[in-house]
This record gives sequence, C-alpha cells and structure tokens, in this order.
Amino acid sequence: MVIFAVQNLISDPPFSKLDLISCRNVLIYLGAELQKKIIPLFHFMLTQEGQPVFGVFREHRGFADLFRPLDTKWKIYRRKDLGLGQRTDYPPRFAPVDQLAAARPIRRPGQAETPVQEVLGKVILDRYAPPCVLINDNYDILHFQGATDRFLAPPVGEPSYNLLKMAREGLRHKLAPLLRQAVKEKTAVTCTGLHLLSPRARRPLTSRCSPWRPL
Repeated sequence: MVIFAVQNLISDPPFSKLDLISCRNVLIYLGAELQKKIIPLFHFMLTQEGQPVFGVFREHRGFADLFRPLDTKWKIYRRKDLGLGQRTDYPPRFAPVDQLAAARPIRRPGQAETPVQEVLGKVILDRYAPPCVLINDNYDILHFQGATDRFLAPPVGEPSYNLLKMAREGLRHKLAPLLRQAVKEKTAVTCTGLHLLSPRARRPLTSRCSPWRPL
C-alpha cells in the first residue's frame, strides 16, 4: 500500500516512525536557517534505525550528533539514538516562510544570537509546564509542547494527528466530552480521576481543556 499526501515540512505536523526519508532535491532550495530547523525534525520522524538520504547541503553545527554516515558518496546516513539524557522534544511549529525574515529580531554587535528571554521561557516551559497540545476545531493537533508521547501515540493505519485518534487507552473516551464542554461553556474545564492504562499499571492523571483566545 502506498499513501500519497501533501506535506509542508515548514508548517505541517510531521509524520513519525519512518524507516526512510529521501530529500535529495529539497534542502538545496532551503536556506541555512530553515535547514537547521528541519534536519532535527527528520531525526524526530525516523525510527531508531531509520535512514535519511540527503542531497547536497552544508552540514550545520550539531548535525553529526544526530546522524552518522553510511555512504558519503550518496549522502546516506543513519539516525543516532540520543539516549534518554539527550532526548529531543517535538520541534515547535514553524512560521510561514515569508514571515521568518520579518519576525527575526535585529541583533546588535556582540549580542547573543538567542535572546535571553527566549531561552528563559523555554526552560520554564520544559521544567514547570505540563505536557500539552494546541488543537483546532476538528481536534487536529497543531502544536506539541513537552513529553506528550506518554499520553499520545500515532494511530494504526492511515497517519492522523487527530487528538482523539492519538490519545492512549484510558483517555480517548474521556477527552471528547471534556472538549465539547470547554467549547460550549467557553471556559477551562478540568477532569480528575482519569487513568492512563500502561503495560505495568494504571496511572492516575488530571486533564485540563481550555479554549484559546488570541490577543
């Protein structure tokens, strides 16, 4: 079976558990800034023994930490396992290409490339914020934050990023009424007493759904 799908590497949520990614005629058309964002995304998408086939591009700093070469002539690599201590979270959703230049702040001479506020914000989110997702009206996931793989998993069969299809056993049937209530009442709704069914034990947890109001 072959599945054909339109996939925007810059803006769409990525596939996962792929054995092979061939992009010989893709990276050459992207600038260095986008390459630095997309190549770690390929590492996320591949299985532990997955192999990417890269075309001609300039390897950026940190590339060797993600992939090891299998055939330098044909640019075939193998994914490296970063281990639990070096785990890479799902990359954030990218802005449209035409907004990257406009959104990039002006850097003064001697100023660090990454603003201190951005680094601090990421540390606070990673350490104190619970895992969460942003969804649209159809319950399709637009953005992942934190280690959501404990609660979500790719469904069997056709790829999907629908929250209700990705929710693990014990959560799926509880999320739908919780989401409907949050939308109907236009307020945050919390559900306690949920149990995530893991291979070893039942894990209690709390889920909170909140409508997003753009500023």
